[in-house]
Amino acid sequence: MDKIAFINDKSFLIRDGETILQFVRRNFGHDFVPTLCDAPNLDPFGACRVCSVDVALVQGGPAKAQASCHTPVVANSYIYTDSARIKRLRKNIIELVLTDHPLDCLTCEVNNNCELQTVAAKVGVRDVRYPEGKNHLDRKKI
Repeated sequence: MDKIAFINDKSFLIRDGETILQFVRRNFGHDFVPTLCDAPNLDPFGACRVCSVDVALVQGGPAKAQASCHTPVVANSYIYTDSARIKRLRKNIIELVLTDHPLDCLTCEVNNNCELQTVAAKVGVRDVRYPEGKNHLDRKKI
């Protein structure tokens, strides 16, 4: 019997051993769920959590944020890729990453070809929040 799971309330067939990220990418394309630490030469380990999605066991039921890169798809689960909560989570994660990231993008050799810039734009981060004590005039646009 075929196993299915739901992505944003639409059913799709599961392949054995598939992670949520693989499942979503197979059905919606590579760029549907943003990632930072996903690299073909590394085993998935969920370090950055940017690929988080909400997963519920029943439609509209309580959902838990899961790192999609290393979480296996569970039959009959409901995966929500862009809930308001997940969008806020991703944005907060990127803002935290950027607080420690040097913002000299104009002199960086990967400027305009930078995964962090791409993901920041995708999740809606335009400004960097600095830790308490920094001058608000030091705020830079990315």
